[in-house]
Amino acid sequence: MIRKLFAISAVALVMSVNSASASQSDYWHDLMFIIGSKSGIIPYSPVPVPDSFDSAAMKAAFNSRPVAYRLRVQSALSDLNFLDGPVDGVWGQKTWKAIDRYAREANVWQGLSTVDGSKGILEHISMTY
Repeated sequence: MIRKLFAISAVALVMSVNSASASQSDYWHDLMFIIGSKSGIIPYSPVPVPDSFDSAAMKAAFNSRPVAYRLRVQSALSDLNFLDGPVDGVWGQKTWKAIDRYAREANVWQGLSTVDGSKGILEHISMTY
């Protein structure tokens, strides 16, 4: 019990030291509830997945990568049946929809709202290929 409380306190300390943005703060808040719910200290209430995200962060992350990397991401999405468009390394609506669907089904949707989070999702996709 003391170890669990120490772990929760340590995460809380790290959160207070870092000046986090609003989306990062939400992430840490959810993480604290998950840790607390697993230990039985805090009841867990999940954050609902938003209906839509702005694609600008993912577009910036996608276009910042080399063409070979973008092709690998699109190939992985195509092989996993998320992308029904061409594998051409070019950002488009079909690529966005495929990434959005993948992020929701893989439960990594939290990263869709930031460029850094979007880069992490692209890494997640490319590791599956």
